[in-house]
Amino acid sequence: MEKVERLTNMVALLLTTTRPLTLDEIADEIGGYPDKGESRRAAFERDKKTLRAEGVPLEVVPQHDGGSAYRIDPNAYYLPPLDLTDDESVALNLAVAAVALDGDTGRDALWKLGEGVAEGPSVAMLPTDDGLIDLFDAWRRGAPAHFSYRGDARELHVWGVAFRNGRWYTTGFDATKNGERLFRVDRIDGDVTLGEDRTATPTPAGYDLHAALPGRGYAMYPSDDVEVVLVDIDAGWARGAISDLGDDAVVERRDDGSIRVRLHITSREGFRSWIYGYLDHAVVVEPQGVIDDLVAELKKMASA
Repeated sequence: MEKVERLTNMVALLLTTTRPLTLDEIADEIGGYPDKGESRRAAFERDKKTLRAEGVPLEVVPQHDGGSAYRIDPNAYYLPPLDLTDDESVALNLAVAAVALDGDTGRDALWKLGEGVAEGPSVAMLPTDDGLIDLFDAWRRGAPAHFSYRGDARELHVWGVAFRNGRWYTTGFDATKNGERLFRVDRIDGDVTLGEDRTATPTPAGYDLHAALPGRGYAMYPSDDVEVVLVDIDAGWARGAISDLGDDAVVERRDDGSIRVRLHITSREGFRSWIYGYLDHAVVVEPQGVIDDLVAELKKMASA
């Protein structure tokens, strides 16, 4: 039996079963596996990995005897009816025609939705990065994502994946660092592998994904890709800065009304654009590298 046929039969079986099935029950039903033993287990593990890589929500159900059984939840596997109006279908088609993910991903999705194919050339192209689909899958399935980031092994419970300023980011609870973290997807080393479904820390109620992403060159959530910058802001400009950055950015409030804020910047260029708006009412306190960079740019502008 060809592998594709075996996998197809397995998906059909696990979608229609009334109870989770063990490995031996699956193998006996669909055939195509070696005799009982480690070779059967190894072949089945390879098939599990293939199905999950394709986004099939294969569930593992612990058994009383310590073993495992398997099923596929139809509600998680099948796309629910979207019930789009005619205007919404047109809008979706136009959006996919205008913006594509490195090729025909959106057009393929339209065929699956039964909405036809988007026509016309794309006017924008969103890049994709290795691991991006796995991170979206981890988010959907509630599975921990395991990857290497700048040489360190990380376990991220994904709370969101989004595109901002030409880059993909993922946020969530980093079990390795025991805290919330922001990662640039293109800086993930190698493959992203997923843990068991529904074992990740759930996304907090009311979590604002876009507030966690870098905005105009700065981000208010910790990340391994940022520089921490302290800035003193005059009293007359403090209220506007707090409105812009949020109360969490303030690390010191002084009697004269001035404040000190902490920024996590992802782009020095973006940070310079932000601080120029404060004219001489804001001063960078640290780090020295950011100060030197800012002084050099100001001198360049003055001599131009």
